[in-house]
Amino acid sequence: MSKVHLTRASSTGGGGKNELFVHSASLDSGEIEVVDGIPVTCAARTVIDIARSVPFEQAVVVGDAALQREIVSKNELALTLERARNMKGIAAARRAVAFMDSRSESVGESRSRVLFHTQGVASPQCRLKSTTRSIR
Repeated sequence: MSKVHLTRASSTGGGGKNELFVHSASLDSGEIEVVDGIPVTCAARTVIDIARSVPFEQAVVVGDAALQREIVSKNELALTLERARNMKGIAAARRAVAFMDSRSESVGESRSRVLFHTQGVASPQCRLKSTTRSIR
């Protein structure tokens, strides 16, 4: 069963019950957005929080997708990493962010890059994103 993860702006009081897991952490006002009337963490904070709490491969898959879709930028992730520098799991998040690549176009491509990396095999180069589109 999957859990819904929430972050509460508090220094104490995290924990899980049934399908809900509450994280307690500091949140800057710039890290909170409102979507359909519901306050949520911004994309960069969400990617960093995921990267702090899941295995490397999963973190890279999420980060690559966010970067590829231009939901976040490497600069936004770097700034968010800096703000989260004292949080649990930040070293893992730094490793994942350093490995993330906006040119990775699918979950399979991201997972393959991670597999090659963990096995010490040189990764194939991701192709450059096309900046021009043909109009038909």
